[in-house]
Amino acid sequence: MGMIVLSKKKQTFFGSLKSYSVSFLPFEGGTLQEKHGNRKKAASHFEITKVSSQQVGEGGVIKGWEERMLNMSKAVMYNKEEGTFTVKKEGVYFLFCQVLFNEQESQYVKLDVVTNGKKPQKLQCMEGYGTTPSAGPHPFHFLKPCQVSGLLQLDKGTELHAITGPSFRLHSVGNPSASPHVFSIFKVN
Repeated sequence: MGMIVLSKKKQTFFGSLKSYSVSFLPFEGGTLQEKHGNRKKAASHFEITKVSSQQVGEGGVIKGWEERMLNMSKAVMYNKEEGTFTVKKEGVYFLFCQVLFNEQESQYVKLDVVTNGKKPQKLQCMEGYGTTPSAGPHPFHFLKPCQVSGLLQLDKGTELHAITGPSFRLHSVGNPSASPHVFSIFKVN
């Protein structure tokens, strides 16, 4: 079962010719409004902005995320004690997470965003770096970024964790308005 949608694409320069697109939108049950994309959008954005809140907890779980309010429904709830993000509604989500490390001991840094639940999923970044500056020491040599992004099919109640090595250190945040540590997720479908 489905419906055909006829929509105006654009008017030409001369104003006399118009083009239309025809789309078939499959759906089973529900209302026209739900199936035509007029659903309420959901997204959440978190940053680590305070030096005191930056921590890598037990098992390498990155904690200290603070939510930046958006003008839409929240996609996840955050538990500060556990460092977990819990999905509010089932669906397909796009996730982006970036962390900046200040790592002087290891030749690599890593960032994983993992889910629990029936179908565990993982987005993973592992970056290798030299520990000796090749052009002499400079203040940015030990700053090492790692980021992951991707689409995830998530059930309501699924928990997500941003995880790194338990001994890795996050870069100290200098300016709270420009945090290099970001966790963003939005519902695509």
